Amino acid sequence: MSSLYGELGGGHSFGLSLQHVEYISNNHFVYASGNHLNVVDTKTLSDANNQTTEPHPKTKTPFPDVNSVIDHKSAENPNSEGAIENDQTTDGNNEARHSFSQPAISTRLKPFVLESDVTAFACYRRGSVIAVAESGSTNIKILKWPSGAQLGVLQAYPDISINSLSFSFDGQYLAVLGSLPTFQVSVWDWRSATMICSSSNELPANQVSFNPGNSNQLCTSGLDGGVKFWQINIGFKKNNLTFTQGSLCPSIETYANEKMNMVSLFHGNKGFITEQFDAFKITPKIHAWRVDQQVLCTTSDGDLIVQYNPVSAECNVVLSAKRHFGQKTETNLNKNSGKPQKTATDTVISTLLGNDGTDEEKNNEFEIREFKDGFAECGNNMNHIIVGKDYIAVGGKDGNVRIIKADGEMVPYVASVVSVSNFPVSALCVSPDYQEILVVTEKRNIFCYKIFSGEVFLAVNNDTGYIIAADISKLTGLLATAHSNGVLRFWDTETTSTLGVITIPATLSFLSMSPFSTVVAVGSQHGVLRIYDTSTILTTTPKLIFREKIHDGVITQGSFNYSGSLLATISNDGRVCLTDLKTTFRTIRFIRLSHGLPVSVLWSSEDPGEDLSMSLRLFVLTVNDKQKNSCVHRFQYPEDDQLDNFSGEIPNSKMPVVMYQFEEELSDFVVLPKHFSSGRKSFYVCGKDRKLKLYVAPQQKTQSKPQLEETILMEAASSEYLDHEKSSVHVRLSHLRDWAITWAPDGVITLRTLLDPEKMLKIPAHDSRFGGVKDVCLTIDARTIVSIGGDSILKIWEWNYSAAGRRAATDANGNGEQIIAGQEAMIAEFAEKINLTLV
Repeated sequence: MSSLYGELGGGHSFGLSLQHVEYISNNHFVYASGNHLNVVDTKTLSDANNQTTEPHPKTKTPFPDVNSVIDHKSAENPNSEGAIENDQTTDGNNEARHSFSQPAISTRLKPFVLESDVTAFACYRRGSVIAVAESGSTNIKILKWPSGAQLGVLQAYPDISINSLSFSFDGQYLAVLGSLPTFQVSVWDWRSATMICSSSNELPANQVSFNPGNSNQLCTSGLDGGVKFWQINIGFKKNNLTFTQGSLCPSIETYANEKMNMVSLFHGNKGFITEQFDAFKITPKIHAWRVDQQVLCTTSDGDLIVQYNPVSAECNVVLSAKRHFGQKTETNLNKNSGKPQKTATDTVISTLLGNDGTDEEKNNEFEIREFKDGFAECGNNMNHIIVGKDYIAVGGKDGNVRIIKADGEMVPYVASVVSVSNFPVSALCVSPDYQEILVVTEKRNIFCYKIFSGEVFLAVNNDTGYIIAADISKLTGLLATAHSNGVLRFWDTETTSTLGVITIPATLSFLSMSPFSTVVAVGSQHGVLRIYDTSTILTTTPKLIFREKIHDGVITQGSFNYSGSLLATISNDGRVCLTDLKTTFRTIRFIRLSHGLPVSVLWSSEDPGEDLSMSLRLFVLTVNDKQKNSCVHRFQYPEDDQLDNFSGEIPNSKMPVVMYQFEEELSDFVVLPKHFSSGRKSFYVCGKDRKLKLYVAPQQKTQSKPQLEETILMEAASSEYLDHEKSSVHVRLSHLRDWAITWAPDGVITLRTLLDPEKMLKIPAHDSRFGGVKDVCLTIDARTIVSIGGDSILKIWEWNYSAAGRRAATDANGNGEQIIAGQEAMIAEFAEKINLTLV
């Protein structure tokens, strides 16, 4: 395998990159995952959920009484809110929670794959059309669902990127809202790719939508820019777009002075008002159109829902999460129905669905009630709002969705409270037939709530949240991912299914898989190393075979030697610890480094053949910030058993070292196979200048006497390649040692062959705004490549094979199988050792 296989793209993408979902049909919704638009079938999901789990209690009416809260929060991992830092106090035998499942029914349809990350999208359901904008471009692509055919491109847009898109209800227009510097609003006839009109917004906004009853009227809101109502004016020669600025949200003092009053969203909840809060500027946030063409908005304080008249742009408050106005704190309930009943003493005059109060009520004297308990429970809660056929749904920071109704002369009341998540609700979306609501949480899970059955199920599980590292087993092809919140997850790369999850009470910091065994090692920020055996992943819980605190600092990286008998780990404590996985399963020895802090570690990847010493060469990269240089230490681990019973710091007499010194600060390195440089030691290194450089060590003089320590000064690089725009570049060799792969915070991955490094494949992989690419791993034949990003997206890439590339991939697969077959005896010996190991 000396050539690349073709073009890399497509594949699968996991995780949500936008907290925005839309339906493309009654039972199919779309969400963005990096440069993918994934489509999910909710009907198949619901059917599968009903077959595998006990149904949730159903009620006689679509909306249960508010007093019986429907709780579905157990669907999310309670420990996933953040990392749990109790490495030093947890019992090793019972520390982790395990859950394992067979691959689920596939509910994800063929995705739309774009050139770069999606920044905004919108669906026109009756036409099965999706409009999508990408990062790095202001062009909008028009796509057909489900074929994925591109119907057109809308071009020439003035802003840096696109914040929001919206189709008119009749499908005639597409509205586009830009970002900095002008937040331009434009309206397009998307079928002919013609701009109808446009105007600078001048104030920031992140949401645009059409009046469902009037395609010539729009609304924008968000980002503290207030609410604007836009009118499309079609002229004989020229069209224009005019706006009316919505009035400011009334202050608390205005409510009292004007004797305005509102209903509390939570009957019986108590809240209080402070003078400090009164001074806070309240701005509209998320908006939704009512059927009577009025507009409802959540607010920046999370406490109010306000209503705008698009004609006059006037604003009044209709609901509150914590403030109670008037002489009563609770609305009378009808004893028969349990619903709020309007009485002469009720103080509510504004209702959510447009039912005005009587003149008698308006003339009543009102006062602001202050309640000095329960503030945290009910204040600052309302995040998102949608309007259904005969209800309003409000998503809260408490993870609940409240369904609000107002029947006839009834005041608005909470018909049901659906306890969906342990995390705040960040977005809601109602299906075209009003039968179900999608609930997006800040953890970036998507739940589906079936309104008339009360069923709630997890539609999209955010399997990639807090992801920090990934690796693939040479032996089995099993993919493992480590997450900083203590989750260790296992994947089947062929079916793209999650095979199992282990929840560890620690903040994980590194992960590595043994090359020729079923062992996976994970380290934590408290210096604890854990090793699991995954041989029974499909049937039982992986076995914890090792747990020990081996470092005084964060374990930043680790590497198995060629046979998997030794694991070397590094930490910011300045030590290299060696764990024996062949005889003792103990970490009893370490190396203390004198030159700077270790930043990377690896063992020689050469097949040792008859020369066992080749697999026992350990390389450690250290960086000295003060001297502005770096050093690669090459240690020679002894071939005999002289260190088996040794503990503590290993002296040079036991492990001689050769130090290759570089006069620059490096971020990563790899050791090239000896046949690429005529037996001379060669390195690919990455430095602060963002370049990948090739260094070849000078020819070493024959020493009459073995040296315990030797320093070799590395002179100028023999070649260099500038592939990345941000520093902290990382590099890795393919398992067959024919390719070099680099990645960086700029979000780009590069692949090049060692025989012809000028030929390079460059892939925009992850969003640079969130840290770009964090890690890359690949199978033994490199036919499957996996990347993870700071955007919490995991991508499994697919090759578009060229004719020569397909042959090269077939050869590589054969070579990989031969390597594994050649290690059968070692694999069997290691498996037997693991079976006898107890923790």
